[in-house]
Amino acid sequence: MHEDTNTIKSLTPEQARSLSESFQDTSLRLDGLPTLDADTAAVLAGMKLSYLSLNGLTSLDPDTARALVKSPATHLYLDGLDALDVATAKALAEFNGEELYLLGLASLDVGTATALAAYAGGSLVLNVLKGLEPLHIDAAVAIAASRARFLALGVTALDGDTARALACFEGEGLSIDCLTKLDVELATAIAGFKGQWLALDSVASLDPATAKTLAAFGGQDMLLNGLMTLDVATATALATFGGRQVSLIGLTTLSFEAATALAKIGGSLYVTDELEWGFRNENPLSASTVAAWVALSRGNLAGVTDLDSPDAIAIARTLAGSKGTLRLPDLKRISRKTLMVLVEKPDVEIPPIKTLDWIPEPDGSDDDFVIPEWLENGL
Repeated sequence: MHEDTNTIKSLTPEQARSLSESFQDTSLRLDGLPTLDADTAAVLAGMKLSYLSLNGLTSLDPDTARALVKSPATHLYLDGLDALDVATAKALAEFNGEELYLLGLASLDVGTATALAAYAGGSLVLNVLKGLEPLHIDAAVAIAASRARFLALGVTALDGDTARALACFEGEGLSIDCLTKLDVELATAIAGFKGQWLALDSVASLDPATAKTLAAFGGQDMLLNGLMTLDVATATALATFGGRQVSLIGLTTLSFEAATALAKIGGSLYVTDELEWGFRNENPLSASTVAAWVALSRGNLAGVTDLDSPDAIAIARTLAGSKGTLRLPDLKRISRKTLMVLVEKPDVEIPPIKTLDWIPEPDGSDDDFVIPEWLENGL
């Protein structure tokens, strides 16, 4: 095993060649390296890497940048740079990899933004940890012209005009991080983004009006992972989002009422396993909780072994009407009538019929119901 490359504090071209000859991995991390010259960068660029991390660099000249971007790496990390001149930014924009990370940039002027916008890779990520200093609208216009598929940048404050400028980005996804507060004006501007993926993962709270405005975003995926709690009105507003999925993995608590409201969302809902199981423990499966169970689990009801409560048929009816594939891999005990309702859903996955234990009808009705032969043999 090679030594920890992050302990390397200096590197000459000769040392880099020696490292290249002995290094076997595809991920090279030189985060302890404070400086790098063009000749050494050229040697590093000749290595067959997927990930190249140089987060210890605090400065970078254009010649070194031009040498570095010839690397075949798909991911290039330069998070120690707090400033870039235009010439160096132009050189970095020639990187052909999938992701270019510049998490340390403190500010972004028009010239640098214009230069970086020429990067045509997958993701351009600019200081999503602490946030850029106030972003001038001209710089916002320039960076929104980015040719990358995904643009992620951190801003601690944003006005309506600047937000509208950023929303003009024509790529697939836009992430605006470090923004903790959002009002209706900003939500209206940002929701105007025409791409498919929108992330606002630092927003800590939403009022119902702002949530309703944000839910008008016409893309497919919306990420609001900074929200820790949701009241019923805000959950109801978010549930009007018409896209493919909403991610709320920052939620730590969710009331029965808010979960029930979110269950009406048209797409998939992403929360943590801890939140899902916590909700299950506090709200046992019933006709009134089943919709929330399905939404929070995205249809994967692992752990459900019995459908034997008096309202089992009502539960099955809701399950049968749910969206997407429904999985009950641990089901063991069910009545015949309840099963017949459940399998009205064509994309339900349950264990083979012959492995199930038949129980009397939970509501006390006649339990002489006979399972049809097609069902007996078909699942």
